[in-house]
Amino acid sequence: MIKNINEIMAELAEYEALKAELTATISGLQDEVKAYMIETGVDEVLTADGHKATWREVVSNRFDSTTFKKKLPEVYAAYIKRTSCKRFTFNI
Repeated sequence: MIKNINEIMAELAEYEALKAELTATISGLQDEVKAYMIETGVDEVLTADGHKATWREVVSNRFDSTTFKKKLPEVYAAYIKRTSCKRFTFNI
C-alpha cells in the first residue's frame, strides 16, 4: 500500500535536510584536504588504507554557442534541436 503523500513529503524533507548537512560536512573536509595539498605542494594524496585524493587543473575545450548564435544566427537556427524533459523539484 502506498504511504500517505504527506508522510512521503515529510520523509523526503528529512532526507533533504540531512543531505544538506552532509554536503556541508563533505565540503569542509574537502577544503581541509585541499589546504593540506597546497601546504605540502602536492596534487595527489594516497593514504595507507588506500584512500586517494587528487586536485589538479583540468583543461577542456567547449563550444561557445552564445558567440556562435550572435555571429551566425541563421546557421545556429538551422542546427538547434529542441528537446524536452521533466524536472522534479522539492523545496523544504
